[in-house]
Amino acid sequence: MQRANEETLVTALFEDIAGIGQIEAIAQTPGLNGIFVGPFDLASSMGLPGQPWHEDVQKVVTRVREACLKHTMPFGTLPRGRDVLKAQIEQGCQLISVGPVDWGIALTLETISDLAGVTPIA
Repeated sequence: MQRANEETLVTALFEDIAGIGQIEAIAQTPGLNGIFVGPFDLASSMGLPGQPWHEDVQKVVTRVREACLKHTMPFGTLPRGRDVLKAQIEQGCQLISVGPVDWGIALTLETISDLAGVTPIA
């Protein structure tokens, strides 16, 4: 039980535009180990269902990422594709999600291998 408590990862799933006004406080929450943005649900909460890559949605994703970087809180979100995933890592994304359903297991393994040497900004 002690080991499980020591190794538990606590992440917030940011999926509603209503929380954006509190992102600075959320990014400073003691005991929180990361913030992951769910762009599909976020888009829906913004009145843009099915449009997770819409410019306005991505602006909110960027705002969350910037707050996380400012407060050294690990950040993650879904990439639109492999090229975007690389850019996300370079911009500070530390919580990586690759969808085997979207790209296929072989491509996911190849992507992980290719990105192993990519370093986020400090």
